[in-house]
Amino acid sequence: MRAFKVRRNGEQYYRVDLPRNLFTDGKRHSVMAVTRKEAIDKAQDTIARRRKGLDCSAAQTPLTDFLKRFLEYYKTEGGVSLRTWQDYRYHVEANVVPLIGGIVLSELKPVHVDEWMKSLRERGLGNRTVEYAQSVLRRALQFALEWELLDRNPAGARFRAAKRKRTVKASGTKVRFLNPEQARAFVAAVSGDRHEALYALAVTTGLRPEELYGLRLNDLDLANRRLTVNQVLAKTRRKKGEDVARFEFGPPKTERSRRTIDFPRFVADLLESEVRTVRKMRQFAGESWQENGLVFPSQAGTPHEERNVLRRFQAICEANGLPKLRLYDLRHTHASLLIHEGVHPKKISERLGHSSIKLTMDTYGHLFEGSDRDSAEKMETLFVGESKAARVLTMPDRSRVADKTADKNSKARLALAAK
Repeated sequence: MRAFKVRRNGEQYYRVDLPRNLFTDGKRHSVMAVTRKEAIDKAQDTIARRRKGLDCSAAQTPLTDFLKRFLEYYKTEGGVSLRTWQDYRYHVEANVVPLIGGIVLSELKPVHVDEWMKSLRERGLGNRTVEYAQSVLRRALQFALEWELLDRNPAGARFRAAKRKRTVKASGTKVRFLNPEQARAFVAAVSGDRHEALYALAVTTGLRPEELYGLRLNDLDLANRRLTVNQVLAKTRRKKGEDVARFEFGPPKTERSRRTIDFPRFVADLLESEVRTVRKMRQFAGESWQENGLVFPSQAGTPHEERNVLRRFQAICEANGLPKLRLYDLRHTHASLLIHEGVHPKKISERLGHSSIKLTMDTYGHLFEGSDRDSAEKMETLFVGESKAARVLTMPDRSRVADKTADKNSKARLALAAK
């Protein structure tokens, strides 16, 4: 493969002519670069792409243009909620385009992705945010792969590495929750509060906040003290002036999230009172009421503003000497209480709507640490016998007995030597 010197606007370049049989328009096609090696490498890459049937012209556009095309397509054909699409748009516009949007799509390399992620962390973004931004880029580039614009995904390797890294949790990273005494104190503290029923239902069922806000009256079976999770609430992230609804209802997070849960009798009483309160609110609001059939609506019938509920929730915790938590941490509290009461992990997983029991154990496995001593004692009873096991458990440490015997012997020898 030969590279010819050419001059353009007083500058010297190297040009490599491409084989005519790779093109059907009968025209001469070539690539140019500043150095001979760059020109040859670029020509070889173009030839390889043409032989694989890739669209070279579309791949020569800047990453910014491709991402605009991706977002436009993904909004209607991506099979995701409006909230998720808006999250994608935010990361593309705020974290991807300003830093690497000018790179030509076909020239984007894994090293560019690595440097981009490093720069995001240097800007002060947390690891979870950086991982989400990287997953958005990986997803977009996967479409470029499927549309035959690229022959590999430059962000794919980094995604697999990050996924492997996330399986090992940092030491001491544990979920936050209320212990049994604190949970009882919290339920007593919210007595008479406007959101008492919501808080009580959260701590006794482990519903996610979006499941609580999306819960409808026809999802409740108060007679049998049971509810079914059929929809969730998603608040949209609108741009200024964008004609998009403030919220939307959608299906649960996963198929396992669509579940039926029993709740205690005292919660059923609170929910009955809540239903009566909502009826009064509807009558008072009159024509301004927006009917959504919710169990926990605002005074206008719309979903509650999450910030307002959270602000009230944290104020109650602070006033009663309880840890400052998120509303989501009541879900963790529910799981920890079930573990404390000895409920089987599989039943906990089903109640929380986890996709698998593995997720439950990965999240709450550290709360089962105290059961290891019980396991050892059960093995002692099985192989030694109940009476002997009891004697072994109460028997003094043999090493300490041996040390005391050795001390007595040494003292006796010293006394004899003195005589």
